[in-house]
Amino acid sequence: MTNNYRPRCREDFHVAVICALPLEYDAVALAFDEFWNEDRDIRGRPAGHDNYHKMGRIGSHNAVLVLLPNMGKVSAANETARLRLIYTGLKLAILTGICGGVPSPGTDDEILLGDIVISNSIVQYDLGRQYPGKFSRKDTVHDNLGRPSKDIRTLLAIFETHLGLNELQCRTIQILKKLQQTAVETNHRTCYDRPADGEDTLFKPDYPHRHRDQSTCSCDEISACDGAISASCEELQCNVGHRVLRRRLESKRKRQFEEGDITNAQESRIHIGRIGSGDTVMKSGEHRDRIAKEHSIIAFEMEGAGVWDEIPCVIVKAVCDYADSHKNKRWQDFAAATAASAMKALLEHYIQRNGPETAHTWFLVPYNENPGFVGRSEILDQVKRLFGHDQNQATVKPCSRVALYGLGGVGKTQIALAYVYWMKETHPGVSVFWVHASNAQRFRQAFASIAEECNIPGRDDPKADALLLVRKWLETKNSGQWLMVIDNADDTHLFSQIHGCHADMSTNAIEAKHNLGRYVPECAHGLILITTRNKQTGSRLAPGRPPIRIDSMSNDEADQLLRSMLEEEVNIISTEETLLLSSRLENLPLALAQAAAFILENDILINDYVQLLSESDSRLVDCLSEPFEAVGRDSGTPHALTATWIISSFEQIERQNAFASDVLSLLSLFDRQAIPKIFINNYYLQRTPQESEASQAAAVTKALGILKAFSFIKESKHQSVDMHRLVQMVTRKWLVNSRRMTEFAQQALRIVSNTYPYGKHESKEYSYTYQYCILDIGIL
Repeated sequence: MTNNYRPRCREDFHVAVICALPLEYDAVALAFDEFWNEDRDIRGRPAGHDNYHKMGRIGSHNAVLVLLPNMGKVSAANETARLRLIYTGLKLAILTGICGGVPSPGTDDEILLGDIVISNSIVQYDLGRQYPGKFSRKDTVHDNLGRPSKDIRTLLAIFETHLGLNELQCRTIQILKKLQQTAVETNHRTCYDRPADGEDTLFKPDYPHRHRDQSTCSCDEISACDGAISASCEELQCNVGHRVLRRRLESKRKRQFEEGDITNAQESRIHIGRIGSGDTVMKSGEHRDRIAKEHSIIAFEMEGAGVWDEIPCVIVKAVCDYADSHKNKRWQDFAAATAASAMKALLEHYIQRNGPETAHTWFLVPYNENPGFVGRSEILDQVKRLFGHDQNQATVKPCSRVALYGLGGVGKTQIALAYVYWMKETHPGVSVFWVHASNAQRFRQAFASIAEECNIPGRDDPKADALLLVRKWLETKNSGQWLMVIDNADDTHLFSQIHGCHADMSTNAIEAKHNLGRYVPECAHGLILITTRNKQTGSRLAPGRPPIRIDSMSNDEADQLLRSMLEEEVNIISTEETLLLSSRLENLPLALAQAAAFILENDILINDYVQLLSESDSRLVDCLSEPFEAVGRDSGTPHALTATWIISSFEQIERQNAFASDVLSLLSLFDRQAIPKIFINNYYLQRTPQESEASQAAAVTKALGILKAFSFIKESKHQSVDMHRLVQMVTRKWLVNSRRMTEFAQQALRIVSNTYPYGKHESKEYSYTYQYCILDIGIL
């Protein structure tokens, strides 16, 4: 015969129908409308091709029929991988055949023998670890199978409606009748007739399939001998008094008896739901019900997990037994034919796309592009190289996570914002998600917004964990390529991992529940850009390489920034003016933006503002406390520089390590350069004289590590540290406002007094080391 669907090459085959058993293969072959002569019709016989593949047509679809060499998901995975190499145009795989059903008696989802199950998801129920008395299933991103592709979700959506499902069931019955007729006409080995309903028997889950007389075999109350396992219920005389009555089956029998409606009484129903896939044949009613309840499974089979990850897949199988010890083979042929008929009916609804599929992308960023962003080209180029977005840098292995850290107000968020808008322009196929992570509530709100905007299934369930839903969805390939910015991730404890095998398990469980780090997705098609004030947090969220330190702007960059905000055609600014202002504000972008806003709002000159700053340190801090509006600053984050540090950084350090907070207060009262570490050591001993030297060293190291992580201090020469000038001023202001200045001033004087070699000058060098500390304390 001739038709318009004849393929020219193997790339023209878009559907694969996969069977694990010869009886399934035989039934599906009858559902094909025709088979192609491989040597005459198809070009390019591939090396290594075997007789497991048969090419033909089902309706308008060119399809390849595959018989797996062995049962199980390993065989299925290997063969499906070969299929992708041979038939490179494959878009859909349908795994068709027989399965064990979960009967669910007495419910609206009651399943009978001969019913059809179609997968909307799949779970590997036997993948995990067997402990004494307990099996623990693996549930990590690397072990879970993703949701179906968009095409398959679209295909199945109509069957979630009563009308769509009813039409599919009616069409399946029509195809089945034709298949049965063809089997008779071709003298097939079986006619695929439906067994009598009397042969549909479900026993109670705990009723064993074993010899009743156990004196001649090894059967006992728990297990059965090999002879019993292979024997039928009739041979073992299983007591029908232990069978489970099914409402639906009794209703069918009653209707058949009263109305003589044999056709309706024998029709199969279609169920759409989650299917369990494992390497073992399920033959235990108790295990069946327990696993089905735990994972909401409607049927069990053995090959789906192997196909699922290789090609977009739908499982269409019919129930031939109840996955218990009483299973037999009477329903297998009819179930195979019913599944083949449902597969063909399903394909009639499958719309084959012509050309590549365009994935939907999202750009969920709460800020507009900053037109005043300038400079930072070296940092942006470095991020591009690390993410593999720099086409000129082919030798660097791309990273999936990159962290930016630096002082509050140094411009980390603005750099991230510039990067995502560059991505939007140059990589339009990549989705971008922005997550504010200053606290757990904001993090959860961001994930909930992603779930809503992206219509992630399950988001409307009040019991659902939105964080887990979003993570799992992003880790599936259906989400496409994406970049996530985790902004202001400053609190290490929010993203801490649980360490230590001897830690208290109940405490670990509670901490793990609140550990946001476990919800940060990890996959090959996603990238994470982190901004943080805390280097320690950046290292934890982006392990494997050091976080990128963001320092203050260069003089040229600061000049560009001020000009972009202040300069007009009638108001030309000199380089001397911008250099003078930027140097007073340590070239910090947020401080410069705040100064520009004040200058514009009050219509003053740069020199006038510099004069205000020069009146006193207290006046400078007051100027930096003025609120202002800025592009890319979160509404929940303070905009003034002093508020940014005090509220977001100082108080966070105080919560994280009280001693580190006190050390910061103490250090602010010395000269900001070359502060001897011995001062901090003596301060700790003064607070806790009973502590050992080892405890002292550990506490001091940890406190200084936190302050360095927040970029408030840095290492200097000769066992000393330097403090950022503006941080020093703002910290002093913080002490005044909190009425603790006198307390720490007295502590500072006491420490210098105890440390300084009064009256015993060993050398001029030794004396000189401390003179700047004394001078700075003297002004208090």
